[in-house]
Amino acid sequence: MIKETSSAAEQPTETADEPSVGDSVQALWQQLAALAVEQLQLFTLEGERVALSLVAVLMLGVLSGLLLLTLWFCGQALLVLLMLQAGINATYAILSLILINLGGLGLVRWRFRYYSRLLRFPATLQSLQANRNKVAE
Repeated sequence: MIKETSSAAEQPTETADEPSVGDSVQALWQQLAALAVEQLQLFTLEGERVALSLVAVLMLGVLSGLLLLTLWFCGQALLVLLMLQAGINATYAILSLILINLGGLGLVRWRFRYYSRLLRFPATLQSLQANRNKVAE
């Protein structure tokens, strides 16, 4: 009988060393909160980097556009000068460049209309319409 009481006395000390469920939940909650704070800080830093990169990309895009426009005008001026040297009337030389630009504008507008139609999510709308028809049946 003495043995039983001594083993019973040892058991409460072993359970006192183990953390309770409440302590484990609280420790887990603190770890999750710390992880959430770290992730939020990382997200904020990445957001700042993205914003700065986006501004840089936009500025470089505008600069590229201006350089390309300058190149386009210089190329057209060169074509007019070459046509004039070839003996073509200045009016016809400029008129031919106007027609070439109008053709290019038509091509750009055609592609613009094509891509603007894709912005309406046609495949998604078609899928939703098909699903709605299935549900109605």
